[in-house]
Amino acid sequence: MHGPMPWEGSTMFDRRNLLMTGAASAALALLPVSVLTGAARAAVASKSTPAEAAAGKALNALFDSFVQEGLDHAPEGVTSLGLDKGKRAHQKSELSEASLAEIARRKAEEADQYKRLTAFDRATLGGHDKIDYDVVLFGLKNAVEADKAFDYGPGGAGAPYVLSQLTGAYQQLPDFLDSQHGIETKDDAEAYLSRLSAFGRVMDQEDDVVRHDAGLGTVPPDFILSRALDQMTKLRATAAGKSVLVESVVRRTKDKKIAGDWGKEAEKIVTDKVYPALDRQIALIGDLQKHATHDAGV
Repeated sequence: MHGPMPWEGSTMFDRRNLLMTGAASAALALLPVSVLTGAARAAVASKSTPAEAAAGKALNALFDSFVQEGLDHAPEGVTSLGLDKGKRAHQKSELSEASLAEIARRKAEEADQYKRLTAFDRATLGGHDKIDYDVVLFGLKNAVEADKAFDYGPGGAGAPYVLSQLTGAYQQLPDFLDSQHGIETKDDAEAYLSRLSAFGRVMDQEDDVVRHDAGLGTVPPDFILSRALDQMTKLRATAAGKSVLVESVVRRTKDKKIAGDWGKEAEKIVTDKVYPALDRQIALIGDLQKHATHDAGV
């Protein structure tokens, strides 16, 4: 770990919030979190026995390891948290994997984290640490049970469809690149182009998962497919040079006076890689519509 991380030395509220952002613990995002202030946390800790305090420290270290494991495979999350620097600087040039293999890896990671947490002796903890333990355990237990029950979707519970009007790289990445991928230097601009180049790869991986899921009989209802297709075609209808994917890097490199023909490079990537992948995804959604019903659910 490079230097103090943002959650080190802070309250459990901060640590647990970050844990919820980890790719391996996405299901925890729906859980309540501690509302204790640092002062209140300290007051509770002051009543703990030395043994309970030591156990609490060990639990926090375990939670921190979960966070790090999640961030290792979540470059977008790393950027959103402002951690794409130092030893994590390389992640600013990366996008998360969306393949079947990655889904399997993430499920295995969640199962391993659940196993490690259940092996921790809850009885050794003080009162508030027990609450923290229970919250994270509840989230991991739900994720692991959902992973075992469902062999479709991105893993976990609550999001059965990889592609919909609300999910998918086509729906999320343009805004992410424009609003969260900061550009202050030439390296940042190069990282933007690297991520843009990976956009098509992510969509193709999603297509593989969608085909896998359709083979299991899991197809979104027709109204979801229609809305997704409408959004995809609107994104595709914009000329590459006028798309937000290109205009974003042009605008921001100009604002920062970063020399280079960034618009030309970005437009070529969109033309050669992003739009062809989007065309393939549009065609896939069109094929799914032929077999979709109007019934919600899976």
